[in-house]
Amino acid sequence: VYTLRISVSDTDLARQVIESPHPVVVNDVRMPANFMLSHLPIRGWIGAALRVGERTFGLLTVDSYACDTYSADDARLMANFANQAALASHNAHLYAEAERRAAETGLLLEMTRTLASTLHLPEVLLRAAAAIGEALNADDVAILLLDERGERLVPQAGAASEHGYLR
Repeated sequence: VYTLRISVSDTDLARQVIESPHPVVVNDVRMPANFMLSHLPIRGWIGAALRVGERTFGLLTVDSYACDTYSADDARLMANFANQAALASHNAHLYAEAERRAAETGLLLEMTRTLASTLHLPEVLLRAAAAIGEALNADDVAILLLDERGERLVPQAGAASEHGYLR
């Protein structure tokens, strides 16, 4: 299932579900011309859009190997499940974004503390490179400064997760 890729533009039923404000119940999936999982023994099917506000970002589907399995009551229940799944997914994305921003804020705070703790440029740059590498989960970080004439970049500090050649 996780390797499955369904083209919305090539699949009428998927497009219908995404465009519909309500779940779509199909009593026998052999009737639509291009059911997206026709190679499986699925017969009864419900699809509901995963939507938050006006943004649709996926589908929730339930299927059965028997025809005429799902009713209007099942569709209403499916709508509730789809709404909850959409909100949970949306909240998870918001939480991940908040964590990313918190990490960025932490990095800025660490760099501010570093600058406040020492004015020795090599130490400031080394700590900054290490903090940036950790925050961005980078393999290598390099800080290069222009020379006095502004013509060449000269490595000043860096951090590397395995090799350590920049330290």
